[in-house]
Parts: sequence; structure tokens; C-alpha cells
Amino acid sequence: MKRRAILIFNDGGPSNYLPGVKVDKANYLKFLKSPEGGAWEDSEIKVYDNDCSKELLLAYINAFRLNEQTGYWLIIFSGHGYVNCQNQTMLELSAGKDCSVDDINKATDNARRLLIADSCRVVIRTITDSLKH
Repeated sequence: MKRRAILIFNDGGPSNYLPGVKVDKANYLKFLKSPEGGAWEDSEIKVYDNDCSKELLLAYINAFRLNEQTGYWLIIFSGHGYVNCQNQTMLELSAGKDCSVDDINKATDNARRLLIADSCRVVIRTITDSLKH
């Protein structure tokens, strides 16, 4: 069975910096490459460091899902997140570039997967939502 790990780190940049993201990156990579973490090879791991978008992520997943029949996905996210007005958990993959957990799950729906999202889940309401209540 082919496996792929995608690690997405978004530290928020200078104006909204999250110091824990740097620590998460070092620890996750160290663990995955260790015998206890599965001895993942560099060729099995894709790291996005403050430079990911929904389109880029889904294109990467689709390329491997279609071409090599990846059977197991490990997707780890560390950064800012929120819950939108449709009650979807959204991850800020990089500045201003968000993706829902639902979109990631749909892209990997034919395979086993583990998605770890270390982010806030603050509820963001739109102005129209506020007017409805």
C-alpha cells in the first residue's frame, strides 16, 4: 500500500505569529522519520511551510490519488483556523488561503486517512448571519 504524508504549517506571519507552529514542524518531522513514527521516507512526505493554497493541496492529493492509488494519507495541519457560518472547520493554509476539512476529506475519500488539525475553532459569523438572529 502506498502512503503519503502532507504537513501544512502556517505560522501566521509577523502580524499574527504562532510560535508553536515552528515547534510542531520540527517535532512532527522528527517523529515521522523515526522508527516509532513509521520511518517515513522523504519521498513520502510533502511539507508546505506558509506557502499552501486549497488549489495546490487538492492538486497534489489528486496527482497521487489517481496515479499511484495512494491507500493511506496522513495530513497534519498546524496554524490558524475557524468555524464558518456553515459550521465547517476551516484551516488557513497560508495567509488568506483557506480550505475546509470537508474538502480535504472529500479529496481523500477512497483511502484511509488521518487528519490532525491543530488550530483554533473560533466561530466566524458573517453580517447576514447576525441579521437573521
